[in-house]
Amino acid sequence: MKKNENSLHLLPSQAGVEVLDMAVAGRPYGRHVHETYAIGVMESGVGGNLYRGEKQVLPAGTISLMNPDTMHDGYTLSPGLKYKMMYIDSAAIGRVIGDEQERFFETSTPQDSDGLVRSCLSAICLSSAGSRDKADVLKSDAALHLLISTIAARYCGEPTRPVGSEPMAVRIIKDYLDSMSKPDMAREYDPTHKVSLQTLANLVNLSPNYALNVFRKHTGVPPHMYWTARRIGNAKRLLLNGQSPADVAASLGFYDQSHFMRTVKRYTGLLPSQIKGSNR
Repeated sequence: MKKNENSLHLLPSQAGVEVLDMAVAGRPYGRHVHETYAIGVMESGVGGNLYRGEKQVLPAGTISLMNPDTMHDGYTLSPGLKYKMMYIDSAAIGRVIGDEQERFFETSTPQDSDGLVRSCLSAICLSSAGSRDKADVLKSDAALHLLISTIAARYCGEPTRPVGSEPMAVRIIKDYLDSMSKPDMAREYDPTHKVSLQTLANLVNLSPNYALNVFRKHTGVPPHMYWTARRIGNAKRLLLNGQSPADVAASLGFYDQSHFMRTVKRYTGLLPSQIKGSNR
């Protein structure tokens, strides 16, 4: 196995971009969501997932496109699967294609017929893994811009819902869960404090059932999955910045190391020790 496989890295020259070079077998991912856009290409083998209720088969050469906060899983349909994936937040995409954010076609599983996605992701992965060639930063920046602009032109649909257009209740709940996802928030609160559906409902003066339904309608996921995705997003950033798994687990309020490891594995396919910055 190559040195840079099965690890997640930051792209040093671009904030909000993470890249994954992965070789897996079996069913490494349970149901989960990401807070970022995901762009990937299958390099060998055949993968599969359940994305927005539709079963997708992803053979070699297929492009995988996923929107933020969209429930999915992941597994292999062949003895092994090798792929590259980039996770990029809205701000990073906005720097490339402008402020108006678009969404990937929900059911699209296009082919990388001209090899552009694979070549761009290969250049980006090389830079993120700590290449010492000074020209590689410039090469990866160019690859990132080419990749995003091409994906936007070929595979994006309607613009996303403008920020702030969701009901006030949803924004209040999201802001609260975002704040509770930040490092050390668990230490600032009473250790016995629990975030329940009733807690969220009380914030917005709604019944728990109505609060749950309106949140799912406007985000696509239930509150617990939204919150866990934000916590794992923060966990990845802390691990990539060199913090130890034990410190990260404690700062984000995971009740023990094994629970933290299982959750990271379900959301990323990696163990916390495999998520590391290029300087580690």
